[in-house]
Amino acid sequence: MMQRTDSTADKPAQDLFLLGSLLLLILAHPLLDGVFWGQAVLGLMTFVPLVIALVRMSQKKHLVWPFATLLMAAFACAIAAHISGDRVLTAIEFALAAIAFAVSVAGMFSYLQAGTETRITAGHLYTAGSIYLLLVMLFFALYSCIGAIHPDAFEKTSGGATGTTGNAIDLLYFSMCTLTTVGYGDIVPVRPVARMLAGLEATTGVLYVAITVSLLVSGYKGRARP
Repeated sequence: MMQRTDSTADKPAQDLFLLGSLLLLILAHPLLDGVFWGQAVLGLMTFVPLVIALVRMSQKKHLVWPFATLLMAAFACAIAAHISGDRVLTAIEFALAAIAFAVSVAGMFSYLQAGTETRITAGHLYTAGSIYLLLVMLFFALYSCIGAIHPDAFEKTSGGATGTTGNAIDLLYFSMCTLTTVGYGDIVPVRPVARMLAGLEATTGVLYVAITVSLLVSGYKGRARP
């Protein structure tokens, strides 16, 4: 029986590289936060999983050049924002990055959905984990975009002291806690748009887990059925 060429099982190494690059990016934030040129390094690392996702989705010819153009525009804005410190450029940078992460999520999920129609492999698990972390980065980029426009959009409570925060590490931490619906409450959205976006992320996290588990289980049962 012929297998579909767009299955995630076709390229498990790329799926693992994508997952590894996302984990490395997240773990690098607390290590490089506050370090000289740390933000520049983190900015470069942010594009690594996007480039891997571009390669992974290369079979979809109609997406390659638009996605590549989007990445180049986001990269150019990132460089300009880092040099000038302009908040508008920073907001545009993160808005473009959010779109790129959203396209990556849609593309990788379509591969995951198509792949479970044939057989379940380790590549599917790598892809499922990658999509989850891509969602974390997607909402992190959206929060960063909002924070660039409204510096008072998020408040941080630590040791009884309250103040606004727009630090990358804080917003990434907030995105992870919100997607997993942990909700420690030490960082809270204040602006209405930030609050609604946080609610949407929490809903997305619950739905993604439910849908993904359903896909994987149905694919496994379909393979086991005689």
